[in-house]
Amino acid sequence: MKRDETVATAAQIACQLEVSADKPGNVSFGKPFSDVAAEQFLVSSAAVGHVFARVSALGVGELVLESVRETRRLVGCNTNLGILLLLAPLGRAAARGRYRDIRDILKEELDSLTSEDAGNVYEAIRIASPGGLGDASRYDVNASRAPGSLMEAMRESSERDIVARQYVTCFDAVFETGLPAFDSSVDRGMSSRDAVTQTFLTLLSLFPDTLIARKRCIADAEDVSARAGAAVAAGGAATAQGRSLILDLDTLLRDEANSLNPGATADITVAVLFLVVLRAMEKQQLPELLARW
Repeated sequence: MKRDETVATAAQIACQLEVSADKPGNVSFGKPFSDVAAEQFLVSSAAVGHVFARVSALGVGELVLESVRETRRLVGCNTNLGILLLLAPLGRAAARGRYRDIRDILKEELDSLTSEDAGNVYEAIRIASPGGLGDASRYDVNASRAPGSLMEAMRESSERDIVARQYVTCFDAVFETGLPAFDSSVDRGMSSRDAVTQTFLTLLSLFPDTLIARKRCIADAEDVSARAGAAVAAGGAATAQGRSLILDLDTLLRDEANSLNPGATADITVAVLFLVVLRAMEKQQLPELLARW
């Protein structure tokens, strides 16, 4: 399999696995929102795979923009803007080298982002029209000019958006928190599916969800993080008490407006899964990963 095909397959599988795992307050099978269901996320993953098959030929901004356009064409709504902002630089790095070197290559990709990348990302954001975007005094996505580079815009947004913060920290939450949480969960005997839930909860407990903070307020986001932390402390997906707290949290986070949806945390979880799947594919261990699902 050519490297671009490997990256595209890993990206598509990561999106599919994420939506098939339980994550409190998020869409999964049997748990739709009023305006979107798991099936639309599955179709969106096909859009990602289609565009990412040309990952070496497209820049970060082009990957995001073309994937958003294809997603909009197929499902008619925004299901994956945050995911794409994370997978685009990760995918570019993965196409250039092996898993063991991906973070070093990722740093090079982030350092080389341009104003063209920024312009394409801004256009993708306008098309996707994500909820809770709000207004910013600088780098308004509706402005006629994008910033000098995409990294400049991400740096400006990093305090209020965890996805933007990954660009500034070379994906610290993904590599230093999410991936170790997944691996330790599997090492403790959890199924791959439960390991995804545990990874999501761990991330949410440590990083107040910035989508919630934008839609509601930081206090609400911090309260959700505290509740996620309590579930993790009780064992999370590995214990009866932890699972009970997860169900309670899921019920609490669901309302008609999805205002307590920890969607940014789900985006980070997809990025973690991309690395997990890519690593498994390189080691020819993907069947084992799926068998443990």
